Amino acid sequence: MVIVKKKSSLLLKKAVSKPTSSPVKNASVKRTSLVKSGAVKQTKTSSLKSLPVSPVKITAVKSTPVLSTVGKVVHYYDQIGVAVVALKSSLKKGETVDIGKQDDFFKQKVTSMQMNRKPLLEAKKGQEIGLKVNERVRPGYVVVRK
Repeated sequence: MVIVKKKSSLLLKKAVSKPTSSPVKNASVKRTSLVKSGAVKQTKTSSLKSLPVSPVKITAVKSTPVLSTVGKVVHYYDQIGVAVVALKSSLKKGETVDIGKQDDFFKQKVTSMQMNRKPLLEAKKGQEIGLKVNERVRPGYVVVRK
């Protein structure tokens, strides 16, 4: 249904449509178009009546520790048990790190790091190092510290 009214050189058209099938009751959609000297402007508004809200019980949730990513495993040498790790932050010998993917992590202490067959005490961000690991890892695993 279209209603046309003339008001001081403005032509107002009001199009009223039936509410579409919506899972929310009492929803209405109103579309208004304004035509003035060839320019068309459309506005869309929707209004919803307030719905009843049931009380919610709030319970305490145990927070998970924040993990900082040290690096990512790029390659793994299975015969010698060494992972090549691309570092995103510095890493020192003696630190404890978690290595794994998603929920499958194992914890180990950094005992041996090498770069170009030379032992390192500390590796810096951006370097690729060889890290001796206790378990098998795969490319894509992350190295994190708590």
